[in-house]
Amino acid sequence: MVDFSWRIAPLIEPVIIALAALCLVVIAWFAYRSTPKDISARHRRIMTLMRMIFFAMLLGLLLRPVLQLTLKREEQRTLAILVDASASMGIVDQRTSAEDRSRAAIAAGKIKPDAGLDSPLPENSSTSPARSEVVAMALSNKALNLVENLSEKVNVVQHSFAGKLHPKETANNPTLPETALGDAMIASLRRHSADDLGGVLVITDGVSNEGITPVAAAKSLRDRGVKVFTYGVGTTDSRDVAVESIDMPSVALAEDAVPVSVRIRQRGLTGETAKVTVKMAGVTAGVKEVILDGSGDQEVIIPIIPNKPDQYQVEASIETDGGEILETNNTLKRSLRVIDSSLKVLMVESAPRWEFKYIQAMLMREKRIDLDCYLVTVDPAVARAQDNPYIENFPERREDLFGYDLILFGDIDPEKLPENAIENITSFVSEGSGSLVILAGKRFTPASYRNTELERLLPIELSPTRLGASTAIANRPIRLKLTDAGLAEGFLNLEEDPELAEERWAKLPPIYWVAKTERAKPAAKTYLVNPNGNYPVMAMQRYGAGEVMWIGTENTWRWRRNTGDLYHTRFWGQVVQRMAGRRLATGSRRTELRSDRTVAREGERFTVFARLLDQSFQPRSDESIKAILNDSGNQPGPQRTVTLRAIPGSPGEYRAEFPAGQPGRYKLSLPDDAGGGIDLTVRGTDREFAQTAMDQSILQEIAAITGGTFLREENLHELPGIMELEPAEILLGRESELWNSPLYFILLLLPLTIEWFMRKFAELK
Repeated sequence: MVDFSWRIAPLIEPVIIALAALCLVVIAWFAYRSTPKDISARHRRIMTLMRMIFFAMLLGLLLRPVLQLTLKREEQRTLAILVDASASMGIVDQRTSAEDRSRAAIAAGKIKPDAGLDSPLPENSSTSPARSEVVAMALSNKALNLVENLSEKVNVVQHSFAGKLHPKETANNPTLPETALGDAMIASLRRHSADDLGGVLVITDGVSNEGITPVAAAKSLRDRGVKVFTYGVGTTDSRDVAVESIDMPSVALAEDAVPVSVRIRQRGLTGETAKVTVKMAGVTAGVKEVILDGSGDQEVIIPIIPNKPDQYQVEASIETDGGEILETNNTLKRSLRVIDSSLKVLMVESAPRWEFKYIQAMLMREKRIDLDCYLVTVDPAVARAQDNPYIENFPERREDLFGYDLILFGDIDPEKLPENAIENITSFVSEGSGSLVILAGKRFTPASYRNTELERLLPIELSPTRLGASTAIANRPIRLKLTDAGLAEGFLNLEEDPELAEERWAKLPPIYWVAKTERAKPAAKTYLVNPNGNYPVMAMQRYGAGEVMWIGTENTWRWRRNTGDLYHTRFWGQVVQRMAGRRLATGSRRTELRSDRTVAREGERFTVFARLLDQSFQPRSDESIKAILNDSGNQPGPQRTVTLRAIPGSPGEYRAEFPAGQPGRYKLSLPDDAGGGIDLTVRGTDREFAQTAMDQSILQEIAAITGGTFLREENLHELPGIMELEPAEILLGRESELWNSPLYFILLLLPLTIEWFMRKFAELK
């Protein structure tokens, strides 16, 4: 017992009990005042006291006293042994060095556990077992006797792991398609109380490709006082190169260059030459020779140009001089849908200011952009002339306005717009998944749109107006600053080399006017800021199904100084492509399909959302919609039907969830929208072989963070000796109801018995 305390749970108010006790004390005192005079005063006082004690204890039953005890008990801690059962543990390492061959022999019991790596190898020893075989031999090695020796110090529990914890027998057949090392460590912590788990022994090759990072998991275990010991299996000098990923758009325009970014990872091939090949529909579309550097990861960009609309399979592969530990990870495929379409853009302005002129000229040169311009001040006769981009009236019907992909809304007098224009623009964004770019101006935008629906569309909050504020044109140079979000998005990179993005923005000619704003709205991303005040000049947010971008200057044309159209055209071209291209992936302006993921593993689930409009661009009201899931691989399989069900309270919005099937490439589309749809990929175990060498550095870091030890076969025998896990102190709480215990009633009878005997000796009744 380390602590105790009292508490009461009275049946009635303690004040009432106290008054009753006072009354009984007075009664006892008066009762003994009338006893015969021959009884001594001493005996009278003792009997009165015993009577009072009895009454007090009797009333104490109504207080219901409880004794609370705190007890401490020491128990052995638990050691969780986690054995990697992922597919990478089936790799057969080419043990070319004497040290690696000795490690395999130690695990197999051919060499004594403490003999070291300098011991001679037996002639009949196998030098190239699979990693899982090395683990099995080490755990069953009678000379090492690892598990039994550990069990003398700690309670040993064994699991295998890949994506989650499994029974330990799973490690005998390592075929699971991922390694979530961090998740497994956290799962072991959740299976035991903080006082129970003292350490974790992780037996793995260190490769983690799923879940939380091992370092983050190690820090969590360290904070709970749990040490992690790591036993690294495999070799660190394996020769291997792998295609880790392919990064490219899922949809592209015919005859446009598509940059295919191939990320490769290599081990043991530094300085050697490799050939990266990109094929489209089985035909070589680009080849590039690279020298493999020592960084481990390299990115190779190979542009391809699809000539005609179609569904293509893009395959990236890498070839070396051979001698690799694994060749199944040298190829990766992705789908590319090529369409022949144009981006429909509507520019709306009051007058042809400089910004309008240069943007218009740039867009008219782009053959993939179908441009319409509405100028409030232009003579309608101009719009009726041939070969010009002007339209006579603002598109007032939803069908006409929703046909555009992007609206560039400039400095416009709201009094000159049709009555329902702003309302339709809002619906164009929120319901039609359209994109809107709002360009600031000195006269009307955004000052004239306060407290209107357009202000709610803005991704920024307007500064409060002040009486007497100056409206003079600024003449102080301003160099806009690119934010981290702008750098990460990529479409604001004005150089071919992403590393030069910030440097290029710092060198752009200054501008001389920006619209003063307060701040970005909470859900918005800020891309460019004015360093003088650090308020947003370029920001974007989602609004309903679409997106709205704010550009708070009309001076971007000044970036043409000394460089001509280069950076001004590149900036606006990438902005228009980014905003208008959102609909490109859907293939339809009335249909949008999107998924929570485009790549899933076997056993996982896809969640698909749809936004569907009818012919009048009104939200569809069907309770459910049937979609078709086709196998788009080389050998198409049977179709599957996926039912999209309406989301209550969201007109035109639908949702479906379905399991990923066999590994392959699939396309989900609606029967009445064959040109649209989304591409989905189900992956097998390929990721397990993206890195084939043992990752010794991560295993050492995990052990160092938690105060554990990194081990190889030559020092595995030392583990029981260094496994110093203090016994767990378990605190237990106990309660004893004194008012309901036999001891209390014995004590209750004690003063009554003493009084009874004294009355008998005094010859009282």
